[in-house]
Amino acid sequence: MKKRIIILISLLLSTSCFYDTTWDIQLWEQKIENSNLSIFKFDASGGRDSMISGMKILKSKNGFNQKDVTSSEKLSYLLQIPNNNEIKGVYRLDNPSIQNVKGVNLKKINTDIKGYHDYHGKRKQAQHINGHYKFKTFKETRDSIIFYSNSSVYVNDIDFKRISIPKGNVYLMSSRDNMNVIRITSETVVFMKEEKTGEVKIYTEHIVFDPINKIKLNEFTNYGIYKPVKKLQAIK
Repeated sequence: MKKRIIILISLLLSTSCFYDTTWDIQLWEQKIENSNLSIFKFDASGGRDSMISGMKILKSKNGFNQKDVTSSEKLSYLLQIPNNNEIKGVYRLDNPSIQNVKGVNLKKINTDIKGYHDYHGKRKQAQHINGHYKFKTFKETRDSIIFYSNSSVYVNDIDFKRISIPKGNVYLMSSRDNMNVIRITSETVVFMKEEKTGEVKIYTEHIVFDPINKIKLNEFTNYGIYKPVKKLQAIK
């Protein structure tokens, strides 16, 4: 009897090791122009306080699946807006979550993804860099988003009539019904050469924009912008 119990416990333990975790996922999608592919950015939390973040290039029609959390591309930031000819970006060399497991065949697209080290040295910054603003109106061009009548959230009397950010690493945050935009974040990659060693490293300029007036999610294009995705495919 004891032997049977031991065997049963062993079987339960062995099967639990291979049980798929159901992840709680925050997900954004940026469509790659003139192709059937999308870049999915995900932040996933699972059991035992496990957290995984990454990016995955998949066919748009298939969407993002729970199992896609376990692997990601060597990609942290885009250096330009991706298209069907080229995806150019960088990834952190010290990021253990990046596994470089390709979800689709990208042979037809030139992928130029290089590793980098963070730069933590001193740097000169304009006053609107790494800021948080409330804006009244915006205009989207092919390469940029321009915000007008920007008032600083943190610093008094530091306002700007016009702030322009490049598209590529732009994320939209939406309301619960996924209809309205409640926040826009921008992460711009900046290259910096160290004076002593001459080594080129990068840092990112992070800016947050909150709309004063109601803005619909569909007022933004899918080009160069990550839009939130609410529905995910469950594990079958």
